[in-house]
Amino acid sequence: QLNAASGSAMVSPGTVLAVIAPERVERAVELYIDGRDVPLIRPGRPVRLEFEGWPAIQFSGWPSVAHGMFDGRVRAIDPNAAPDGLFRILVEPMPGKPAWPAQEFARQGGKVRGWVQGETVKVGYELWRQLNNFPLEFGRRPAATTQEDGKAKPAAPKAEDEATGKK
Repeated sequence: QLNAASGSAMVSPGTVLAVIAPERVERAVELYIDGRDVPLIRPGRPVRLEFEGWPAIQFSGWPSVAHGMFDGRVRAIDPNAAPDGLFRILVEPMPGKPAWPAQEFARQGGKVRGWVQGETVKVGYELWRQLNNFPLEFGRRPAATTQEDGKAKPAAPKAEDEATGKK
């Protein structure tokens, strides 16, 4: 879209002269995540989305019986927080899953609610974690195994532990 007058015209600073938009658009949703949860999110992690104005029923813990919920996956995570302390993530449609609502129903700028799926934990642990307001569990790295005996080797001490004398 070009905002032009016939012939020449004086333009004041800050006046929009043109709006450039791509011809081919890939749909994506941007969600804002609390800084406490950002270390747990990585590209490719599954996300469940609920579009504003689209009828949806979600049963916590049973995603298979949800209706009106759509699948996506994290495409990118901003490296820096916004001024309000939240981090932006971009979510793209999940391949092989039902398509998101049509453009006429889920318009650009509409509100979306999303849940990034975490690791699987026991119900008792999750209740304890939420009651105590603890952050989600970070994934533990599996212990390396040796080829000869198949037993796990102890993890090598970190450089900072060696410097402080911790074991």
